Amino acid sequence: MAAQSGRSNEHVVINVQSSLVSFLNVELRDDCLSMPHSCCIFNIPSILFRHNESSFLPNCFSIGPMHRGKEHLVAVEKIKKYLKGLLCRVIKARSEESKENEEEKVLSDFVNAVKLIEKQASACYAGHNFAAELGDEFVKTMLLDGVFVIELLRRGAEEVKEPDDPIFSMSCMLHYLHHDLILLENQIPWLVLEILFEKTRLPRETKFLVELALSFFANTFTSDSPETSCFREKKKISSIFLIYFKKGKADSVLDIKFKDGCVEIPPLLIQETTETIFRNLIVYEQCLLHCPPIFTCYAMFLDDLINTNDDMEILCKHDIFDNWLGWKIQPKGGGLDGEQP
Repeated sequence: MAAQSGRSNEHVVINVQSSLVSFLNVELRDDCLSMPHSCCIFNIPSILFRHNESSFLPNCFSIGPMHRGKEHLVAVEKIKKYLKGLLCRVIKARSEESKENEEEKVLSDFVNAVKLIEKQASACYAGHNFAAELGDEFVKTMLLDGVFVIELLRRGAEEVKEPDDPIFSMSCMLHYLHHDLILLENQIPWLVLEILFEKTRLPRETKFLVELALSFFANTFTSDSPETSCFREKKKISSIFLIYFKKGKADSVLDIKFKDGCVEIPPLLIQETTETIFRNLIVYEQCLLHCPPIFTCYAMFLDDLINTNDDMEILCKHDIFDNWLGWKIQPKGGGLDGEQP
């Protein structure tokens, strides 16, 4: 009797072990241990939210699937419906057919175009398979948000004019948009924008999509026009190291030069969205495979450069920093750790 009981227990142990091994095998097959190279849109690591959560979350506008449906973002969904106006413009340029029939035809063309790249677009999101999770809702989000973004860029460059557009008639809306459109989690893949842009591009349009995007964000880092090339007088910040600083050209904030004890720094605009931009760019560099830490190094340079309020005041006085916020440096120092007085 005892022997039979022992064999029975042994049988149970073997079955449990076998089940566990099978389960682990399935888990290992399902879990991808490496990140696909197609991933370029990432969730913010939770540890980074402790610094400044508002730098990573949209205020008003949800773009793409990561923040879709959140209660505080639903109110502006109607404002994002640029698709109707775009359909009318495309139909007017294309055909004299029945408006109703042509509208359905053009809309079907847009949907099919997005469906063709649905899996590619979904593969851009790290840690998600939105094409499988959301189905047609993912295609709908790509289409509506994609059209909203390209039409926004067109209207920003005055390629398209709508006098009653609430976004351009209310200054606060543009302010919110500049913040929300640069968030790492609040993106849709460039290939979606590109295919929709080309499908809706009219003969009179001369600018490419990338030109419209650069124009829309032209004053994000500097308030100077791209043509500005004036140089200010040299000014010593640290008498210990005898290093001088002067304002450089405004072509790129990253184009920092050092020669004969002088650091030449392009002007940087410090405004409401500056911290948000840098934090999201730094996270992007840290998440993207084999991405050089360009903005991370720039932020570290600023952090080492500015340690006192005198440092900030000197840089502002000579137009290296255009400080719209009146930031002062906290006792711990740090170029991006300012606080408003």
